[in-house]
Amino acid sequence: MFKFCFVLNLMKKEKRANLKSATLLCVKVEKRRGEEVRRALKERKLLRTDAKIISDPDFIFLPLVRRLEQQESLTLTQETREFEISEPRRSVEDLVGFKPAYEVVGDIAVLTGDRGPDSDRRRDRHRDRHRDRHRDRETAETDESLERVAAQARAILSLHKNIKVVAKQTSPVEGVFRQRRLKIIAGECRTETTHKENGCRFKLDLNKVYFNPRLATERARVVEQVERSERENEAEKIIDMFAGVGSFAVQIAKRAPHSHVTAIEINPEAVRYLKENIKLNRVGEGKIEAVLGDAREVFKGESESGNESGNESGNEKERFRGSADRIIMNLPKSAHLFLNEALGMLKPRAGTIHFYTLETSSPSPSPSPTPSPSPSPTPSPSSPPSLSLETAIKKAKEKLAAGINEASKRAGGREVQLEILNVRKVKTYAPYSFILGIDAIIRK
Repeated sequence: MFKFCFVLNLMKKEKRANLKSATLLCVKVEKRRGEEVRRALKERKLLRTDAKIISDPDFIFLPLVRRLEQQESLTLTQETREFEISEPRRSVEDLVGFKPAYEVVGDIAVLTGDRGPDSDRRRDRHRDRHRDRHRDRETAETDESLERVAAQARAILSLHKNIKVVAKQTSPVEGVFRQRRLKIIAGECRTETTHKENGCRFKLDLNKVYFNPRLATERARVVEQVERSERENEAEKIIDMFAGVGSFAVQIAKRAPHSHVTAIEINPEAVRYLKENIKLNRVGEGKIEAVLGDAREVFKGESESGNESGNESGNEKERFRGSADRIIMNLPKSAHLFLNEALGMLKPRAGTIHFYTLETSSPSPSPSPTPSPSPSPTPSPSSPPSLSLETAIKKAKEKLAAGINEASKRAGGREVQLEILNVRKVKTYAPYSFILGIDAIIRK
């Protein structure tokens, strides 16, 4: 026992010997907002990653690359502190020679790049056309791809001791249940994990439910709005129309405890995990209502199982009509198809919606009216990213406005006013394709 403790202390001393200290500029943040601010600073490349974050009982101190401008700092307090600076550590890119695309959920790393679903489909079509002629070459290519994936898995496991499983995504997110298929490459043979985000824990199975860890900042932003509204005005009633495992609902219930969230989800497995996560995070009784069903059917009172208590009496018919102060519509590919129900769920006078949509702004060349005898000119470069994003944002606004207008006509033609508060890029989905978030107030 003594020998073990001696070796452990020696290792700690060696680790400290490789560290140096420096006085750095930092921001002082309440612990409850620490993760939210850290992610925001990191996204804007303002967080020093070579300095160890420090804390006291009430605050954490995040080291900065430079002093924040007034518009960047908002309510953040800037000061100087002593930090430990670590030696640059090796990355997965250093080990495999390229930068792999992967995301981490809990202790599972999911490889999402290299041979993705689209390239698989293109390769399948290629094989159908040239199966006999290129069999040997394709076999060699497959072997090379497998080794490439295995090398990534080995590198991730060796560098990140908190990761226990490396899986490869073998299909896109598809179907009404929003599921994707995974293949275990290395580590433990499981796809269930517990993911930590913004002070909450979410248990889930990546093979059975949809969860995107890259939306943590977006979720924190919406939660902050609800918390501020509760603090300045009054508690809200929120409906999350596509709740998944409760990533929005649980965080809202924790940060805005006087508000109530109705979490609607069509995937039975996701609802099962949602209920587990309510208990796992010790959310107060009655703060979240988990509802299994399609949002359209739930709105009309015709869902398979109604609410979790199983009460489907006549009084339950359309009980969500005119009940919500705020609605979350995180279903980018088809949220616009549910605007009729969203409008009906909002309270009679006004309400807020968080609308997410997938927009593509790929430039399409205009056909020439007559063939030119001269050689074709050099093609012009594609639209710059800023112009492409502007086009996508314009399309998103038009889609929401058209959807609300159509929904108001279906509701009897009552005049509805749409005020768009904010439009932002949540993430890049593909070249010229963006997932956009819109905050809007709808007045009836």
